[in-house]
Amino acid sequence: MMTYDEFREHVRDHIFEFLPEYENLEVNVNTFYKNNDYKRDGLCIRNDESISPVIYLDKLYDKYDEEKDLNKAMMDIADIYREHAKSVGDRSEIVNTILNNPEEAKGRIFSKIVNTEANKELLSNRPHKNVEDLSLVYQVLTSHTGDGIESIAVTYDMAEKMGMSLDDLDTYAMENNSKLFPMKFVGMSEILMGFMDPEMSEDLGIGQEDEMMYILTNEPGVFGATYMSSPEALAEVAEKIDDDLVILPSSIHEVIILPVSQTAAMDMQSEEGLYELKEMVSQINGDVVSPEDILSDNVYRYDAKEHKLSLATPEIEHEQVKTQQVEKNIRRPAMAH
Repeated sequence: MMTYDEFREHVRDHIFEFLPEYENLEVNVNTFYKNNDYKRDGLCIRNDESISPVIYLDKLYDKYDEEKDLNKAMMDIADIYREHAKSVGDRSEIVNTILNNPEEAKGRIFSKIVNTEANKELLSNRPHKNVEDLSLVYQVLTSHTGDGIESIAVTYDMAEKMGMSLDDLDTYAMENNSKLFPMKFVGMSEILMGFMDPEMSEDLGIGQEDEMMYILTNEPGVFGATYMSSPEALAEVAEKIDDDLVILPSSIHEVIILPVSQTAAMDMQSEEGLYELKEMVSQINGDVVSPEDILSDNVYRYDAKEHKLSLATPEIEHEQVKTQQVEKNIRRPAMAH
C-alpha cells in the first residue's frame, strides 16, 4: 500500500502508460493554493493551449486507499483527464478572448471575500482590498451554467496585462456582483420550511413570528458572503429589517444576519455575550465548515445610521480568543492603485 507521497510520484511517473496519446507532452504535479492557503496537489499535463486540465490527487488517493487497486486508480485518473481535455480548447479560447480584450473582461470581473491572515500565500500574488480582517480578491467569470461557476483568478500579472488597477477591479466587481450573482436575503424560517411539509412547519410555529435570524448570500450560493462587504447590500438589508445588524460569517458562501434587537433580547449585547457568539462561530468553523470554506471566527456589526461595518469585539481582550492581525497588502510597485 502506497503512502500519499508515493502515490503522487507514481501518478506523475506512470500516467502516460494510461494516456499514451499524450506521451509527448510535459507532465508535472504542482501545488495549488486554495482558500485559507489550503494546499492541493494537481496533476498537470501541458499542451499548446493557454490552459490545461488540473486533476487534484488528494481525493483520488483516498479512493485508492479505500479500494486498494492501483491499476484502477490510474485508469480513473486517465478517464478524468480525457473528459476534462475535451473542453480545454473551448475554454482556452474564452480565456484568450477575455485576456486580450479588456472590454470583454470588464463585464466578467467579480469579487469574493476571504480571510486575510489565513491567505498570506494566496494574497501575495493577488490584487486585494482589505475589509476589516478580511480581503476582497477578484475573479474573471468564464462560465456560469447549471453545473456551477468557472472562473480564473486575477493575479498581478493578469491585471497588468488587462491594464487594470486595483481601483478598476474593485469598481467593475461592485458593478458586476449584483448583475452576475444577484443578492439573496431570506429568513431562516423560510429555509427551514423548505425542508418540512406545511403541516409540520405550522405545528412548530415556524414562520409565524418575527424572524430571529436571516441568511445573506447570492442566488447561486457560491461566494455569497461577499455581500457583507457591500455598503449598498448592507444598507438594503438594514432597511428591510429596520435595525442594525450583527453578522456571523458561516462560510465564504453565506453569512448569518441577526437584528441587533434580537441579540439584545438574547443578552448578547454585553461583552461576554458577544464573545459567546464569537466562540460559537469558532466552534462551528472547527466542527462543521470545510477548512477551504471558513471565512472568519469574528463577529461583525453594521451601523445603519453611520453606514459602517466593523468588528463587534475589536477592543476586548479575552483569554479564549486570539485577535487576528490583518496582514498588509503585499503589492508590487508596477501595480497601479
